[in-house]
Amino acid sequence: MQATVNRTKGQTNWNCVNWRKANRIVRNLRQRIFRAKTEGNLKKVRSLQKLMLRSYSNRLVSVRKVTQYNRGR
Repeated sequence: MQATVNRTKGQTNWNCVNWRKANRIVRNLRQRIFRAKTEGNLKKVRSLQKLMLRSYSNRLVSVRKVTQYNRGR
């Protein structure tokens, strides 16, 4: 039996994605990781990194960067 933890229920319509919100979520997570690291709270850093890996917004932004910004390279 396979788990469907990191999968969406269907295809993502790229034209309907709220990119401003997705970018804001990713930016906030990165800032939280940075703040926890500067405070020396490594347990929280690791927890936030796991959250970032599971984040659907992070996956959307990552795929967008790869397809748009690296086009032709």
